[in-house]
Amino acid sequence: MPMTPTVAERLTLLLNEARPCRIKKMFGGLGVYVDEVFMAVADDDRLYFKVDAETVGWYDELGMEPWILDGKPGPYREVPQETLENPAQLAAKMEEARDAAVRLKAKPSSKSRKK
Repeated sequence: MPMTPTVAERLTLLLNEARPCRIKKMFGGLGVYVDEVFMAVADDDRLYFKVDAETVGWYDELGMEPWILDGKPGPYREVPQETLENPAQLAAKMEEARDAAVRLKAKPSSKSRKK
């Protein structure tokens, strides 16, 4: 579902105040890049950061939902409202999401291992 323009504008401001990033419109939502690493999506007026085994626990403890794409949960978790309102914590979580994206990209996929 597409982003409401006012929510997209607010997220853009909050993210860039916390840490410089590039935000790109994608399929009615937003894609977020830190240091040119794709590390977050915004969809249905919610922001989701990339997670991996090292970072997902924090989101699980808070009960944050995964981003669902094509009926399947992806490696993204919703960012809590309290984090969006705390620039220092938001910047730290943006860094973690960027690092998770780099680690996930470095792992060989199960498809490439089956060759």
